[in-house]
Amino acid sequence: MNRPDRVPTRAGPVWRTSPSQTATARQGQVPPRDAPGAVPISSASYAVARRIVVAVIGSTLLALGGVLLLVPGPGLLVLGLGLGVLALEFAWARRWLGRLRDRVSRLARPTSDEARD
Repeated sequence: MNRPDRVPTRAGPVWRTSPSQTATARQGQVPPRDAPGAVPISSASYAVARRIVVAVIGSTLLALGGVLLLVPGPGLLVLGLGLGVLALEFAWARRWLGRLRDRVSRLARPTSDEARD
């Protein structure tokens, strides 16, 4: 008994379906897992896709920050942002971000000569 107010659900992996299968799902029918064109999207492929997207966005920001160090602009800020994005997925970026934070905080601290003036 199909009721229009109930949304069909499926336990397990997410399934990518063809447009015709999507249309049948809208009508309240869930396509079978062995239907032609139904491919499971694993969490491993999601993790790889996320890692690639993070790497592309983070490396683009790093490159932009490097350019902004040479021309007038907020180079260190963009470098930090790029490292922050890369630190979501990569341990080496977390270490570099920690070093950058330490150096910036040392530069921001007044020296003993400046504190007396």
